[in-house]
Amino acid sequence: MFSGANYLMIDVFAEEGCESYAGSNIFLAAGTCQLASYMGQRSEIATLFNDGSAYMTIYNDSACGKKAQTFDLNASTVQEHTCYRGYNKFYTTDNNGVDLGSNSGNGSTTGITTSTGEGNLSTGALVGIVVACLGIVICPALLVYWRMRRAKKGKTKNRNREPDSMLAISDKNQDEERYAVDMSPRKTRKSMRHVKEFLTEVKMMTMMNHPRVVKFIGVSWTNLMDLCVVTEFMEGGDLRSWLSDRADNECPIGFDYSKVKIAAHVVHALAYLHSLNPPLIHRDLKSRNILLNKKSDAKLADFGASRERVDRTMTAGVGTSLWIAPEVMMGERYDEKADMFSFGVVLSELDSQLIPYAHAKENNKAGRKMPETAILQLVAMGKLRVEFSPGALKGMVQLGTECTAIDPTERPTAEEALVKLQALLAQEAKRAGKSN
Repeated sequence: MFSGANYLMIDVFAEEGCESYAGSNIFLAAGTCQLASYMGQRSEIATLFNDGSAYMTIYNDSACGKKAQTFDLNASTVQEHTCYRGYNKFYTTDNNGVDLGSNSGNGSTTGITTSTGEGNLSTGALVGIVVACLGIVICPALLVYWRMRRAKKGKTKNRNREPDSMLAISDKNQDEERYAVDMSPRKTRKSMRHVKEFLTEVKMMTMMNHPRVVKFIGVSWTNLMDLCVVTEFMEGGDLRSWLSDRADNECPIGFDYSKVKIAAHVVHALAYLHSLNPPLIHRDLKSRNILLNKKSDAKLADFGASRERVDRTMTAGVGTSLWIAPEVMMGERYDEKADMFSFGVVLSELDSQLIPYAHAKENNKAGRKMPETAILQLVAMGKLRVEFSPGALKGMVQLGTECTAIDPTERPTAEEALVKLQALLAQEAKRAGKSN
């Protein structure tokens, strides 16, 4: 969007003294008249000077004719982000350590860096990251987003994944094309740390290009506290709901063609993530993050916890407890094999159609189900493993057992698991009389 150009960003606050963040605007600092697209039919002329100062005029029309407001900013105001006139803070390309990078052909961007701390990213820097990460995918998403906001209630429905997940409908070539619109949860929209985490997930999604990964369409926002991500819509919902429906309808447990196919699709996505340079670890693989289309083809979603592989321990609280590997629970060093443990847990769900470790029966002394904390302790110590039904497909049981080995080195890689699953899928396809 502004890649390779200078820009000037403004944080706007609702209360004097730059208190109560209200929103942000970003302007191309070209020294010539520019349409201020974030401010309706307004225009601006913004100029950055070599001494670090800046000057900007905002106009009440689209042709820089009706002057409305001027900002004469000294270098200190711009570089130190001091409160200006009680209600604004300013940022430019020259501070916050933000490098806008360059757009690639598919809308992804490289060269995004920040010199601020993990929990200290400024609003201005975040705007820079949004623009840098998403490049040309912003505008189409905005159209979808505003269509979604105007849509009647009958055209928007919950996807049963998150409280703020919605379905937007967009017409294209007279055909109804549906998109999934995920908004950041309301309870986290006031937190800049959570906004940054939300944008990190978006950045991850812009780099994904694989048929077994949910397709990223774009992103839009009215301000940094009102972000939403637009992805392809998966009509079948998430795997956890699919399995629960089967259990409610008393469908047979065990593995059939559909379940083996879902497993193969998921591990195919993991093989793709782990093949990247550096490898990308999902870190939150679970049945809720596996989405299905109407043919029960599976795609991997939710990259909010994903990280490139690094030689360090995983931070506490990452991932969902019942699916995470023992080394993660213990705060030890981890690699791609942590995803493979989670995949093994998902295999047990596919078999039983129940949540993980449902076989951890009643606590004999208390007469209640074993608490999750106790289950996690037993899993971490290797005293509790996922179980498979007696009649389950032997090849799937063997793979699930190998994936949930306590020692990560004993687990198969995603590529090795994929080879086994492709053979099993061909076997099940022949048995079911289907083409793979």
